Amino acid sequence: MGLASSTNGDFRPSPASTDIRQNGGEVVDLQVQAINGNMYPVSIEASARLVELYEAVARALDVAPWMLRLTAGTSVLDVSSDGDRTLEALGIKEVTRRRSHLEQCPASQGPKPSLRASPAVVRFRDSLVQETDVIALRCTGCFLENAGISGYNGDYFCSVLQVCQAGWNAVEIKFSAWGDGSLGKLQDPSTSRLSFLDSKRELKSVRPKSVTLEVDESADDRSAHKQGVMTFEGVPTHGQVWFVYGATGYDKLALNLSDGRE
Repeated sequence: MGLASSTNGDFRPSPASTDIRQNGGEVVDLQVQAINGNMYPVSIEASARLVELYEAVARALDVAPWMLRLTAGTSVLDVSSDGDRTLEALGIKEVTRRRSHLEQCPASQGPKPSLRASPAVVRFRDSLVQETDVIALRCTGCFLENAGISGYNGDYFCSVLQVCQAGWNAVEIKFSAWGDGSLGKLQDPSTSRLSFLDSKRELKSVRPKSVTLEVDESADDRSAHKQGVMTFEGVPTHGQVWFVYGATGYDKLALNLSDGRE
């Protein structure tokens, strides 16, 4: 499953309850079924956004919301395209089903019992039950493993070890950069870039919001090694993006974030 197609800002967080009744509007009572068969009731206003439904279900299941894929009937509820749309606009509502159940009533209210009949007569009664079933599937938070290399030359290169989702509009890249010292120190990983096409199909690039180094071995005249995690925010989490290590000279590495979520 992916995230919102808009990358101009993160989704706003929803209230910290699986029962969302903010404005006294129409409430949809959902029965969410996990893949193990467990059922979780979630009440949410029809005016809530799809992303808020994901967050409410995630709290009920105690998982990160971007690690879920919700389906209703044969439809996938896709945050990447519809995250900011309301449940009402998406047609997510209670479905009226007619259900039969057994009801016992005194024999005097039913047909005259035979000699073998029970003193109480069992009859079927129809009732209307309001419910919507949503299936919650777990999906991996990791898009890609050993995704490739952004290289300067054969002696200076950065291997992308792992690409993971870190939020609705955030991606973490685990990297390992090497240099043999022939061209001096490795470039600063905080000057790296992640590029993508925005909603206007214009190329946009962002620098890491943060870089956490696990290995930092640098020298002017010998091999250097930097390994750690870069976190990029305000970026898409589906489709194709391009990663470039350092400030200049390194090749672009194409990453299809959708591949790892199928």
